[in-house]
Amino acid sequence: GIGLYLYEIQVAAAYQDAKIGSSLMELLHDICRQAAMPKVLLTVFKQNARAMAFYTKKLQYQIDEISPSQNDNYADYEILSKPVEEDDNTART
Repeated sequence: GIGLYLYEIQVAAAYQDAKIGSSLMELLHDICRQAAMPKVLLTVFKQNARAMAFYTKKLQYQIDEISPSQNDNYADYEILSKPVEEDDNTART
């Protein structure tokens, strides 16, 4: 099925600890749930350690099968994804 692809999101440095990013991701998962979309996908630059940790550790996204690194291609980014679950609480931690 088709998922929601988040092309770009930026939160100003002064607000990065204010849970704005978590709230936005929670909203995206809510939209996907209501539209019966199976997953959220997004792109993260490999050198952006803070963003990579936010998505993979805090929100539990994983490298998607379509990411260049999973297909023996070099790129400076990864495509991450997370399934949308019926009782998903992506950012409520």
